[in-house]
Amino acid sequence: MRTGLPKQTRKGLDSLFLLTGWQIWKARNDKVFNNNDATPMTIVESIKAEVKLWMAAGAKALGSLVSRE
Repeated sequence: MRTGLPKQTRKGLDSLFLLTGWQIWKARNDKVFNNNDATPMTIVESIKAEVKLWMAAGAKALGSLVSRE
């Protein structure tokens, strides 16, 4: 489905997909190893915070997908 999208959008979606999976994985590990439960909203907030960090580090394609609130 993503083949019809512009290259910049595909790159941004790829970054967002990886970042989201990474945050879910970290939340899962925190639950398994530290018995800390994360709510879905907590995970969403951690994804938003990580997006801001990636954008500050120069992830221009990712920055084109999200608003700068």
